[in-house]
Amino acid sequence: MAGDKKPYAPKIVQVLGAPPDVRLAALVALGWPEGPLPNPQKRPLKDVLHWDKF
Repeated sequence: MAGDKKPYAPKIVQVLGAPPDVRLAALVALGWPEGPLPNPQKRPLKDVLHWDKF
């Protein structure tokens, strides 16, 4: 969510228990999924690390 002009912003302010005059600027979701975490295949370091050149 970004901004207080979204139609659902007043509901989020209410759910958070914030005073009604608070303007919501941003909301960041934190957490992780239920169950086992995915284990993505990682690229080799030589493919993602660059020393002053590409």
